[in-house]
Amino acid sequence: MEKVLDALNAKLSAANKLKDIITKYKALQTDEERIIFTLNCMLEYDIIPEICDEMKDAKKSEKEREIANQLYIKMLLRTDSSIYVKILKLYTESISYAPNPSIELALAYANRSVVLLKLLLAKLYVRKLECLVALQHPDTNNTIKETECLFKEMSLDIIIVPKLNEKILSQYSKMEISNKTSKMSITESSQFSLPEIKTYNVEFRSASDAAGVKYNEKYDRHDITSRNIDAAELLVTEKPYISLLTFQNRHTHCSNCLEVCWALIPCDHCIYAMYCSEECKTSEWEKYHDMKCAVVPHMLKMDFSKLDVLNLRLAIKNVKEVTNIPDLREELKEVDNCNDPRTKGFSKNGTFPSEKYRSILGLATNTEKCSVYDLFRRSLDSCFILYYLATCTNMFGTPLKKNLSELITNSNVFSEVCGIFSSYGPYYALATKGLRQMKLLKQFYFECDCIACRENWPLYPYLMSYKNIVKKEEHRHKIHQALRKFTKYFNILTEVNIMDRYIGEDLLKMIKVLRDVVETTKRFYDLNGARFNKPEL
Repeated sequence: MEKVLDALNAKLSAANKLKDIITKYKALQTDEERIIFTLNCMLEYDIIPEICDEMKDAKKSEKEREIANQLYIKMLLRTDSSIYVKILKLYTESISYAPNPSIELALAYANRSVVLLKLLLAKLYVRKLECLVALQHPDTNNTIKETECLFKEMSLDIIIVPKLNEKILSQYSKMEISNKTSKMSITESSQFSLPEIKTYNVEFRSASDAAGVKYNEKYDRHDITSRNIDAAELLVTEKPYISLLTFQNRHTHCSNCLEVCWALIPCDHCIYAMYCSEECKTSEWEKYHDMKCAVVPHMLKMDFSKLDVLNLRLAIKNVKEVTNIPDLREELKEVDNCNDPRTKGFSKNGTFPSEKYRSILGLATNTEKCSVYDLFRRSLDSCFILYYLATCTNMFGTPLKKNLSELITNSNVFSEVCGIFSSYGPYYALATKGLRQMKLLKQFYFECDCIACRENWPLYPYLMSYKNIVKKEEHRHKIHQALRKFTKYFNILTEVNIMDRYIGEDLLKMIKVLRDVVETTKRFYDLNGARFNKPEL
């Protein structure tokens, strides 16, 4: 898009119209006026969006498969997890490019299956053994012998063999224990069980009664608490209204549910969406991919940001949610006419519908704080997205001809939504006050007034030790006992590594003794909720 802006600026400067355009754009009051004005500029100065032809490509599929084949032969798939990931991603990329149906698609699937089998065979045998032991199955001893023979035949790294043998020995011990007990549990959830919300807020149905929302001119609409909150108490539980997989992860994660998957299946039409199952593939197609599929390739070719792609998905979901565009326009007017900034976006029954588009409409846009350049850039991005939707999809009925004048005649415009979903910035304990405030002011147009900024709290490395602060020996001993594993956990989470799911339970116990570990606990849950595990034997 930078090239488009440069081209438009050059044409405006050559025609001596740049100042005139800026003056006229400044006078515009609404997003609808800005969109129509920008469309007319594009028409007058011949700024036509490019159309991308990068879809399925048998030759690219074959190229990626050959690269993966050579790497497979060279590395022999021993124990380096990063090599597994690289080869699997190459085969998956080959699958994404392959036309459906085609010989290239069949070959890419076949080659990837060989990698997955070799990668997971040892683990599958161990898992089978664990299941048989849990079931006290009579065939357990035979499976142990088969597993031991398999390990001898496989070209496994000398470091991996002891680990696998250790797992076999652990099953022997479980067999001995099971002979002394009448019943054994065969399931154990790998997921954390969230505590339940005891009492819900009457306005915010997904939040606890301990949470609420107020409004004032200094902080705008903001969250508050009405009482003290216990450690590990759940305040809010809800699904995101909209989400988007990072483009770089499209060959390792499902585009719909965002889960890691090593056997992804592709969209039948584009090369950018892949899924963990046919169910997810169908689900996303019905939600928005039927339209997004035809637009995203053009956006990526024009170097649109991930926020723009997210807004595209948001627009498609919004239109489908209200069934038709006229109804959406009425809802936009209804929310815009709300004079209470605290309840803007609420439903007519007085509750906040976090699962509905109305909740998005109530967010601040900061339009009055944006520069003319920033606003015009957003308008131009929106016009390009509108052009692609109108000419490449049936969102507005029969796709229009690729003609800007026809689009201006038939345009329906949506109010602009800024990127309010993103985090407000880095942790106070890991970034200096100056860096935090500079980033927030630049991105969100406000000066942070949190207690950490007001008091200029020190970074983690500069915190005073409790040994120097606490005077009573009994208190020092209590804190020492609570924090004896803290350094270990801090180092684990700093390395973005979670192997023990009970770390969170220990950290919560520490919180009750000393609040200095709060940020590390947050880091633990952040990583547990969004982590990428490499496959291991």
